[in-house]
Amino acid sequence: MLPSRWRIRASGILLLAIVLPSHMSIAYAGDPEFISIQSLLAQAPSYHLRSVTLEGVVRGIQVMPPMQPSFVRGGKGCVLYGQAIFSLDDGTTLLPVEVRGSCYPQVAEMLPKDGDRVRLTAIIHLLTTNLPVQVRAQATEIVIVDPH
Repeated sequence: MLPSRWRIRASGILLLAIVLPSHMSIAYAGDPEFISIQSLLAQAPSYHLRSVTLEGVVRGIQVMPPMQPSFVRGGKGCVLYGQAIFSLDDGTTLLPVEVRGSCYPQVAEMLPKDGDRVRLTAIIHLLTTNLPVQVRAQATEIVIVDPH
């Protein structure tokens, strides 16, 4: 059994720190799997909450205005910039993509434009298992491969 220590942070959140013996290490799980949208949809339940890499063209991007902070449990929030939704078209079909945004105003300027070819890493969310399944990708990284 691995030794462990508990620490309480100032915020009151309990963290578990695991101390690994010198002969053990943490392995890198590798890059997210590259998959077509059609294959993803055909196997949607097995991709729920998994990270994948997708590539395609941005269609119908809608950038949200900055969102004022929300205060959760007395904490302070930040103005959220760069929230957006769009469809990703990889030539097989379309997939809705959500961009959660950031506290930094410059991220809104870094969003892709309609017609840009992008490669993105996203967490897949299965919204319903009823046929046809509904899936949404939550982008965690977007790289513009070919600007429009």
